[in-house]
Order: sequence, then C-alpha cells, then structure tokens
Amino acid sequence: MFLGILQIILSTVFGLAISTLLKIIFTLEERVCFSIIVGCTTSTILIYVFSSIQKTLNFLSIIAGLVCITIAAVSIFKWRKTLGGNPIDKAVRTENLIVLLFAIAAFSALNLKCVLASDNSNALYGSLFIQGDYSFHVSVINSFAYRDNFPPQYPIMVNASMNYPFMVDFLSSILIKTGFDLRSSIIIPNVLLQASTLYLVASLASRLIKKRYVGVLSALMFFFAGNMGIIYAINDAVNYGDFMKWITSLPTDYSGSSISPLPEMRFGNPIAVMLMPQRSSMLGIGISLVVYILVLYALQNSGSTRELVFAGILSGVLPSVHPHSFIAVSVVFFFLIFEFKKDAKFAAYFLVPLALLALPQVLIIQTQVRGGFMGLTIGWLNENLAKMKALDWSTPLSIIASTVGSISILAKFWLMNIGLIIVPFAIGLLKSDRLVRQFYSPYITLFVLGNFVRFQPWDWDNYKIFMQWHMLTVIVAAYGIIEIARLPQELPNFKRTFLCVFNKPFLRKAFASIAVVVILFFSMATGFLSHAKAFQESYLMWSDDDVAFADWIRENTPPESLFLTSTHYLHPVVTIAGRQIVLGYEGWLWSHGIDWSRVQEVKKDVIEMFKGNYTLIKAYGVNFIVVTKYERMFAIENNFRINVQFFMDSAKFEKVYDQMLNGYNYMIFKVL
Repeated sequence: MFLGILQIILSTVFGLAISTLLKIIFTLEERVCFSIIVGCTTSTILIYVFSSIQKTLNFLSIIAGLVCITIAAVSIFKWRKTLGGNPIDKAVRTENLIVLLFAIAAFSALNLKCVLASDNSNALYGSLFIQGDYSFHVSVINSFAYRDNFPPQYPIMVNASMNYPFMVDFLSSILIKTGFDLRSSIIIPNVLLQASTLYLVASLASRLIKKRYVGVLSALMFFFAGNMGIIYAINDAVNYGDFMKWITSLPTDYSGSSISPLPEMRFGNPIAVMLMPQRSSMLGIGISLVVYILVLYALQNSGSTRELVFAGILSGVLPSVHPHSFIAVSVVFFFLIFEFKKDAKFAAYFLVPLALLALPQVLIIQTQVRGGFMGLTIGWLNENLAKMKALDWSTPLSIIASTVGSISILAKFWLMNIGLIIVPFAIGLLKSDRLVRQFYSPYITLFVLGNFVRFQPWDWDNYKIFMQWHMLTVIVAAYGIIEIARLPQELPNFKRTFLCVFNKPFLRKAFASIAVVVILFFSMATGFLSHAKAFQESYLMWSDDDVAFADWIRENTPPESLFLTSTHYLHPVVTIAGRQIVLGYEGWLWSHGIDWSRVQEVKKDVIEMFKGNYTLIKAYGVNFIVVTKYERMFAIENNFRINVQFFMDSAKFEKVYDQMLNGYNYMIFKVL
C-alpha cells in the first residue's frame, strides 16, 4: 500500500514540476489540481509502457515508472532557472478554494455511498448507474491486476483487442498491485480526479469571465446541473400527497438519462450520468479543461509557446484516455485558430505534438472497430429522428411544414433538457466581452456536430461531446446570473408609466433576487434530486457468495485460464475474479465498435459448448466451464438446456467445484 501512496505523491510532485516550466501563473489550489491530473496521467502511461514491455504489471514496472517521473521532477526543480521556470506562487483564490473543498467532500460522499459499498458481509452494492458501468470497469481493472492482459484484450470476449480507453482503470490496477483493495483502488483516483475536474471548471470560468464569484457559481451549476424534469418532479410530489415521504424515496432520476422513463428527458446531470459512472470521462474532461486553460492563456498572451506545446502533448494522449474528449478538444482548437485569426506558427505549436502522439493511436483504434462505427444522424437520438420521420414529407408544402416541425421538435427537446439556463446564458453572452464570445463560439460547433454526427454506435454516447459544450454554456450562464443580480444598479429610472413603481431600490433588489432564485431553482433542482436519489439507492451487485466464489477461482485456477460462462454483465468470474471469459455482455461490445455479426457467432458457439460440443470447447481453448444461476438464466433466455450431465459423466471433464450458495448450485468443470 505504501508504494501506491508513493505513486500518487510522486505523480503530483511531477505535475507540480511541470507546472513551474509554464509562464502561466497558477494559484496554489489551481496548481495542485493541474498537478494531480497531469501527474497521474503521466505516471500511469509510463507504468503501462513498462508493463507492456514486460507483458506483465508488477513491482518492477511500477518502480521503473516512478523512478522516471522522480528523476524528471528532481531535474526540473534543480535546473528550473536554467530552463526558464517560475517559482511556485503560494497565492490562493479563496472563493475557488471553497469549490475545491466542496468538491472533495461531495465526491468523497458520493463515492463512499455509491461505489461498491458493503454491508456486514462481503456483498457489494452500488447505485443504479454505477451498477451498470462498474461491472465492466471492475473486469478491466482485475484483468490487469490478476493476470497478464498484455497486449490488452477484452475480458468479456476472447481474442478481441481492447479499444476501450482503459488508462483510469489501469491506474486502479496499479493500486491493487501495491496493496489496495478493489474499492479503495477505485474511490481514491475517483475523488482526486473528479474533485480536480470540478475545480478546473471554476478555474476556467474565473480566467475567462474575470468576475468575482463566477467560478464558484459555475462549479455549483455544473455539479447540480438540471433541467425541466423538475416539472415531472413537482407533479409527482403533488400527486404523492406526502412530500417528506416522496423526497426520501424518489421514484426516478428527474434530470433524465439514456434509460429514463420520463418522456424526452435524456440530458441528465453530468455528475450522475458521466463523471461518476463512466470513469474514463473524469480524466478526459480533466485533461480537456487543462488544455482549454492553457490555450486561453496563449490566446491572450504572445510568446506562450510552452503552453501551446504542452496543451498539444496533453491533447495527443487523449485518444487512449478518452476519445470523445480528443474529438472535442481538436474541434475547439481548430475553430479557435480561425476565430482569433492566429497564424500557422501558432497552430503548429499545438498541432505538431498532438499529431505525433495521437495519429498512431487513432490508426490502431481504426483497425479495431468495425465499419459504421460513426455515422450521420439528425437530432442526436433515434427517438427524435423517429418523430421527425413520422411527419409528412410527401409534397413540397408538407416538406416545408415538416422542416419547421422538425426544428420545433428539436427546440422543445433541448429546452426541456437544458432548462431555464438558456435565459442567463443569453444574457451572459450579450453582456460578455469579445474574448468570451470568441472563445465560446467553437463549442456551438460541438453542439451542432453532436446533433448531426453519431460518434459511436450507441447514439446516447454523444453526451460525451455535448458535455464539453455544456460546461462552457454553464460558465456563460453563471456570468448571466451575476448580471441579473446586478440589474437593479443598471436600470434607468422609469418616467410616467406604471413601471415607475420599480424606481424604488428595494423593489428592484427584490425583483432581481426572485429572478435569480427562480432561475437557479429550475436550473439546479433536478441535479440536486439526482444526487439525493444516488444516496437513496442500494442495488446488490455481488452477493457475499458471489465474492467468495470469485475468490476461490482467483486462488485455485491459473491466471490465464479461459472460462466458459453466461454473458451476464455482473458475472463474478470476469468481474471480481478477473478471469478471461469466452463472451460477456454483448451490449458493451457493440457500443465499443466490435462487429456485431462476430459477437453473435461467438454467442452461438457459447450455446453449443454449453450443450456439450467438445470440439468447439477445445477449439476455443476453454479451460473451465461454469454452471451457476447466471448460466441457468442465460439458458432460459436463449431457449436451450445446459448439458450438465454430460460434463459430470464424461471423462473429458473434472468437477473441481460444487457448492450450494444462497440456494443456488455453483459448479466448475475443468476441461481435460
């Protein structure tokens, strides 16, 4: 465990050393968040490189990575003046420090409650969204921690190269190797990276808008981001009859999600549907924010070569960290060059390191995903497209009417999903200076692209693109709210109209205060309810019997064994035990770009193997066959019968495990 703590400390120190080489002046807390994100990214990539060379993650590869960043950090500090570095400024921006303290407390509470919480037994629980995503993340983490998954293969599909961005999960694998348990190896990076990311939202806001409190307000509005789902919440609260009973047992997430039962509510709270469940996003968004801060500085200050080069380097590692962030950062920078009329030299400082690092990764990813991974669409989601297709497009006049109707459908959809934030955003954009409007304009391009280009097979995944547009929109909206609060000071006195009543200062202040409260309520209430619901949820992921079963497998079977199991997303063999299985949950493979026909062929073979096809079992190289409640459920769903008697009677198999766990028979057969 000491080595894992040392890695986090040395990573942060390395990031701190890098920050001193830049001309940009950071506040102390800003520098710490920068250092955590940059340092953890660098050390994780280095250790991964050394592990790939050895084809194993072990003490040696971890030490090699830490030695490299330590030597680099010491060298930078020693030769800082020669290298043109700057001393560490100890200034603190108090209001943003409050954001950081809030972020640490809030994300600690969310992670401790929602991520693999346990009761008095060894059972593991999670919130709804955590349950869906973390089973995959756990399988990736344990595939590196408990067996030599190099080069990386999907734990949930045999002989399938993994194109999923796994660097954050690899960081957790490193921590497990150094003595941390699974839960702490996930929660510690989560809190550090999530808190740093939220703080950097405040930092970017303060640097862009340069108004007091805009950073605090931006971070809070992003953390509690909500929408017009509050209409459904109010309706349910009224119909429920007992407000306290309703608020303490919320029936749904009112901010919405990909699986929300609420009509049209799909753009959920970014913390609840992205930063908490989708681990790659927290590092990807964090790096993106660092890049935006550095680029903003370079746009405002001539001679900012180092900032641009370093921003390009960070952007260049994004394809392996979070591809959607790579797309967003690339698009934003491309349009910023034209918006600010920068020359080719300015662009080259950023684009050359980006291209050198990113191009090999992009080419590798392209070879691993099927054709049609990306595509054209209209209106982001298929449900919006279906509504538009249902309109009458048969005649010229009806085409015009249907075009107007389609625009109306999309306008209503987005107004419902971003809520009243559109009002302060419009005011903020009108009141802001030219720099803000120029810097914001490329994010509109992201919004447009997200509505017309599908960047992954699952259309909802475009949320990862929209999220970066939403961050900047929230920042501008936060400025708009500050301007609304200042409105009483700027309005002229009215003459000879009924509006004269508003000439009284206290009425003006009251009107502005009411407007701010109403806007904040309709912009943040469902976000608050999303977090409240997360604290109310407790879904069983793995029972204590599942954990014990997985522990037995890890202790009694070779690490590189191949298991035949069902495709259940929570199966303990691939998740807790960290073993390779023939085929897991098909939905993940499809959304990651694995050819669907290939997945279905393997699924057919899995069924045949469970029926007793020994030729296929040997052809796939299966070492163990598992028969538990998960396999019996799989057989029922796919209308076949597992040939347990064949496995028990044939000399080609040996039963090595047979236990009744929680009323279910768990068996493992070794293939001879």
